[in-house]
Amino acid sequence: MRYRNQGLSMSADIQADEYSRYRVEGAAVAEMKGIIVRHQAK
Repeated sequence: MRYRNQGLSMSADIQADEYSRYRVEGAAVAEMKGIIVRHQAK
């Protein structure tokens, strides 16, 4: 994770994009939403 403050980083990779770790897979999100709905229906 890189912070917006230049030089402050928790990653050894200087080129790491802090936002690349937050990409989400649509199918995974849909599955999680389905699990939540099924759980709430009980």
